[in-house]
Amino acid sequence: METEVDELALLSSIFADELPCYILSGSGHDWFFSPDACQMVRVTRGVELIPLDDIACERGRLLVSSPSYTFLIPENELIEVGYN
Repeated sequence: METEVDELALLSSIFADELPCYILSGSGHDWFFSPDACQMVRVTRGVELIPLDDIACERGRLLVSSPSYTFLIPENELIEVGYN
C-alpha cells in the first residue's frame, strides 16, 4: 500500500510541474460552492489553484482544487501566472 501511495505522489508531482500556475483573482476572502462538501466554503483570494477541468459548465464555472478544497469558480476569476 505504501508503495502505491509513493507512486501516486511521484506521478502527481511530475504532472503538476507541467501545468501552469493559476491563482484566484482579488484579495480578501470569498465563498464558493464545493461539490465535495455539498456546501459553500470560504476561500482566501490569491491562493494557488489547479483547474480540474478545461471546460466550464453551462453556468460558466470551472472546477478547481486548492490546498484545502475542491470548488467551482467563475471562469473569469482564474488568473494564469505562468510556470513557476
